[in-house]
Amino acid sequence: MKKFGLHALLLLITAFSGAYSQQPPDKINGYKVYRAKIIVVSSDPPQQSLDARDATVKIDKPKLGIPGMLTVTVEVGGEFTSFTQEGKIDLLQFRDISVNGIAVDVDDFKTPFEIKRGRLTRLPASVRGSIDITGVAKAAYKELTESKDLWNVTGTVLVFGRFKKLGIEFKRVVPIPLDLQMRNPLR
Repeated sequence: MKKFGLHALLLLITAFSGAYSQQPPDKINGYKVYRAKIIVVSSDPPQQSLDARDATVKIDKPKLGIPGMLTVTVEVGGEFTSFTQEGKIDLLQFRDISVNGIAVDVDDFKTPFEIKRGRLTRLPASVRGSIDITGVAKAAYKELTESKDLWNVTGTVLVFGRFKKLGIEFKRVVPIPLDLQMRNPLR
């Protein structure tokens, strides 16, 4: 019986250690994952671009749309500068985006655009997102009870593109973690 208990314990330890030590995927949708040092800042309040080795991204002040029956839309523009790469961005995907803990469903940005090394590039259109009715209710309650001057924005943006290096084009996806503060647009 003791032998069975020891084997079961070893099996559990092995199973749980494998779950905690999983590495992120090497590829997403056929694009090889490339980890870059990218700094994301808000233009409102203005923030300094810290030590960005590869690129900086500045997100504009969000614009709230007219509330629908079950959602509220949000539009945000932005600009960025790449210091090391140039190429064509195919797609932006947004994962686990939240504002002050309220989930925001952000549409994929499917408008392709080009980037040039060392040049400021604006997104050709705004990124659109929506907050569902339960999120709107939570946000309204939080705004009434504990309104904040600055909102915390968290999540991940996946940048899918074809980047050039030494004249050769590579398909890469660059995950960009978001953790920034934006001024409350309701004030």
